[in-house]
Amino acid sequence: MFLAQLKCCYTLLIILILCFVNCSDPQEKHDQAIELDIAGALKNKKEIKLSQIAESIQYIPLETNPRCILGKIRKVHLAGALIFVSDLKDLSIFNTQGQFINRISKNGRGPGEYTNIWDFDVLPEHRLIFVYSDRLSKVVVYDYNGSFKKEFHIHSIPSKIALVNDREWVATWPYPDFHANGNHRFSFFDFDGRHLSDHEGDKMIAQSEMGSATSASRFNRIAGTLTYFEQGLNKILEIGDQGSVNTKYTLKATGHDDLNVLTYLETRDHIFFPNCIYRNDLKRIAVDKNTHEAFDLSFHHSNVNIRLKAGFVNDIDQGYPFLPQGVSPDGRLFGFFEVLDLKDLTNQKVINPKSKIKSGYLKGDHKIRDLLDKPDSDNPILMILQPKDIIPGAENKQNI
Repeated sequence: MFLAQLKCCYTLLIILILCFVNCSDPQEKHDQAIELDIAGALKNKKEIKLSQIAESIQYIPLETNPRCILGKIRKVHLAGALIFVSDLKDLSIFNTQGQFINRISKNGRGPGEYTNIWDFDVLPEHRLIFVYSDRLSKVVVYDYNGSFKKEFHIHSIPSKIALVNDREWVATWPYPDFHANGNHRFSFFDFDGRHLSDHEGDKMIAQSEMGSATSASRFNRIAGTLTYFEQGLNKILEIGDQGSVNTKYTLKATGHDDLNVLTYLETRDHIFFPNCIYRNDLKRIAVDKNTHEAFDLSFHHSNVNIRLKAGFVNDIDQGYPFLPQGVSPDGRLFGFFEVLDLKDLTNQKVINPKSKIKSGYLKGDHKIRDLLDKPDSDNPILMILQPKDIIPGAENKQNI
């Protein structure tokens, strides 16, 4: 009897130890990671027409008035029927007709104030905006009307923040700042600012091109999945609830170690690396998530403005090629042009190489020309692709 009880206690102790090891310090899981060899794109130039991925293009001139003059744009975020745009000082809200709705401008060092906007994220379900000021090392929370709700102070200075769900948010410190024993780190917090857990990344030798400068990093959210990419990091991580960090994709460039990936964004069907450097040449690489084929979206025509040297061939309205700069949670790809840049481009020939589309110069009745003729239009023009299928359950339509 005694031996039976001892055996039962021993078994229970082993189970508790295993649970503690598995739960106390979440580690990256690599077993299910998909390997992507992006070197194939260097010899695989591919033309993709917009009509293959989208139903239509919407051109949205953001309203210009004294209350919403935008400086250099740091981030654009689409959430349902609203567009959130930040520069270093303010965060402006527009609707999808480009009409100005509201502006958050709380510059200062007191409660509910910030000295700059380094990053932000939006919680549509509760109509909240999380603004991160790196100079004050704090996150300030406002509602859509700009009313101050709460704020959290953070140790040291993260590079990015993101909402994991409607209860947790995460901050990241990229290589090499504040982190000597790995090239990325995540700290998780609840919505009362309480620290929940940390995650230390695998050790890695940074690429020599990075030197000692802090690498660029980016969170991406699509269909409820939050991912993270950092320049010099050979993988894309999936960030989950309760501090979980799993490797979703590993990147390699077989035979081309000098291919340097700088930026990343992901849609339901594609992964884009819009800025890659290969032997001092700019590459625009895309990967088909279904076939894992990597291809180059660059056109390589010397007589075209560099902004038009890559992208999807615009066969929808015979306008400019479309190179995505961001993606909304429901799958809408978007990019934006400054008005002065667009005015310059309207006088240049738009080339759709190897296609039968007769785009030539922009036609006189093209909708972009009409937008550029509007007086006092200084804010950027957004180009939003309406995908063939909106991701179910990912869209939150808000109205103020």
